[in-house]
Amino acid sequence: MFKVVLPMSKSITTVIFLFLFTDRWTNLLWDMIVSKSDSTVTLNVLISQMFGPYGTYPGPMYAASVLLTLPLIILFLIFSKRFQDGMQFTLK
Repeated sequence: MFKVVLPMSKSITTVIFLFLFTDRWTNLLWDMIVSKSDSTVTLNVLISQMFGPYGTYPGPMYAASVLLTLPLIILFLIFSKRFQDGMQFTLK
């Protein structure tokens, strides 16, 4: 059973892992509740705090947004083959 089920579930497990990681990585509400001081602020909270009453500075906000998406892009590139296999498996 394990020789059949585990190899077939690798791609689906990878897709679920990537979706859950993406959800947790971009979760803003929990990060705003937990971070009490400026030394524990995450990048999501920092980006949301860049909006001031007089407007924003788009340059630093765009740079921080790129830094926020880099780990997601790297994870997708590492697991892209399994991700594509998992998405094709769900369509069969």
